Amino acid sequence: MVKDYIKDDYLRSNLMRVVDKTYKDYPTVIIIWGPTRSGKSTLAAQCAHFLSLNLKVPYSVDNIYFDSESLFNHAKQGRKRWIYHADEAANDLMGEEWSKKVQKNIIKLLLMGAKFNQIYILCIPEFELLRKAIVRYRHTRFLETTINEDTQERGKWNLYTHETGKYMYNMIKKERFDKIKEINAACWGHFSGKMDFIDIDKYEKKKDQALEQLGEQVDGNKNVWRERLSKLLKYGKDSGLKVVDMAKYSGIYRTQASELIKDAS
Repeated sequence: MVKDYIKDDYLRSNLMRVVDKTYKDYPTVIIIWGPTRSGKSTLAAQCAHFLSLNLKVPYSVDNIYFDSESLFNHAKQGRKRWIYHADEAANDLMGEEWSKKVQKNIIKLLLMGAKFNQIYILCIPEFELLRKAIVRYRHTRFLETTINEDTQERGKWNLYTHETGKYMYNMIKKERFDKIKEINAACWGHFSGKMDFIDIDKYEKKKDQALEQLGEQVDGNKNVWRERLSKLLKYGKDSGLKVVDMAKYSGIYRTQASELIKDAS
């Protein structure tokens, strides 16, 4: 059953090392980043499902958190070998602020020591706003999801070693984008869109509740504020403003800004 979701042997062996570290009292952070709709939440859920089966602990919608405070308050109670899936799917427009809050709380949990030996799976839109402490933490794993811009096909992942992840982070901070293009993943593979091991209706309901709590105005499946921001960003680009600058001052990621501009076109 597990192979239906994690098919690649290299990724399976990497996740089994996480299981081993967990039994040896080491908390682990798994970072999954990529553009909107590239499958971050799906891959995170499949990894969490695989880990739960091998750790013999539950994994359901109750393990998925859309706000950092709820995750922190539950995790600090000290559930041993528990899996926490921090999902930004409902908060893509929160961008930088959401990532800062959840990472700050995960760092607090890591500083509490190995007594919890928990697993934190963090989904973020971009790699560049990760906190240095998380990048340098020796039990951090780095997974990237991608999307084909021409076909919009998703379902591909890249796995990077810890040393490569740290190097990539340093090059991004130094704006050495020429060096980033030279970075190769340790391995890569494909994943399916299966999430039938959790209650999808309950997942969507929990996500909608997170949106409501953030004060977002939701009209059916259409986010009013997303539409307004898309139009504003497109106007800015048409007026000659740089996408990277607009993203910075809007508090969102560069890839998100590009996608929002595309939506308004």
